[in-house]
Amino acid sequence: MRIGIIAEGTTDQAVLENILKGLGYDESDLIPIRPDLSMDETDKQFYNVDTFGGWEYVKKDCIERTKLDEFFMIADNQSIIIQVDTLEINESQSLIKKPQKQNNPNYAQELKAYAQTLRQSVIDIINGWLENNYQEKLFYAICIEEMESWILTIHTQKDTLHAANPKETLKYVLKGKLSVGDKACYKAISKAFRKRKKLLFYSQFNDSLEAFLDSFS
Repeated sequence: MRIGIIAEGTTDQAVLENILKGLGYDESDLIPIRPDLSMDETDKQFYNVDTFGGWEYVKKDCIERTKLDEFFMIADNQSIIIQVDTLEINESQSLIKKPQKQNNPNYAQELKAYAQTLRQSVIDIINGWLENNYQEKLFYAICIEEMESWILTIHTQKDTLHAANPKETLKYVLKGKLSVGDKACYKAISKAFRKRKKLLFYSQFNDSLEAFLDSFS
């Protein structure tokens, strides 16, 4: 069974590819749809970097549906993952306000509820873009804040939902070894996800990662 990936960026694709290998998929099963890795450097010079990623381009693909229709026309292509970080879409759409930590004894519970509600809100938005088509064929990789919060589970083994700025936190934890935007780097730092036992262990430290994995059950 081949599975397509529509993601905000190539680094997100890299992490998802490692996760899918941990779930038992082979390299040949994984089909990148967005960003389109088939474009050569000559093609890319006519576009800015945003053309290849970002939630607005995920939205564009969903609304147009051309890429999804073409993917599902092939018999062995059965599912698509749609990946979105919540940070920018939540700020842009003013979806849900994050709970305040200072002087808040219920912060942990409120943060957990915030993450669950925000994840579902983004899924509902995606289904709205798609006019509720393909729902039975989709998996939703909704990263609360940023994909880096999922990677942090490997390197901290702590609840990463509390990371205020996952990308900056990951930079600090990796002591400057994080190359933002470098697919090969993200592939390397999330390599541990390729082992199913480790993947399931790390998922307990991030609710949105765990919810994504649960959708494959």
